[in-house]
Amino acid sequence: MIGPLLIFDKSFLQMLNPEEVSELSLHFKFVGTPTLIGEIIADLKSEAPKRGLRSDVVQALSRKMQKAHG
Repeated sequence: MIGPLLIFDKSFLQMLNPEEVSELSLHFKFVGTPTLIGEIIADLKSEAPKRGLRSDVVQALSRKMQKAHG
């Protein structure tokens, strides 16, 4: 069964903790857009992240996306 779709951006994903992602994924089907993927890939190429290492930030985002998509 496909529930309501939830289109999200990188800032929304960064704001959520893993438990919140799991909870939302029970009620919504997350839709990662090509723009979101491009923003995450651009993080790997950026000069200096605001916090953490570039690869750590990307890994955290990808873990959340994986949790959302089960």
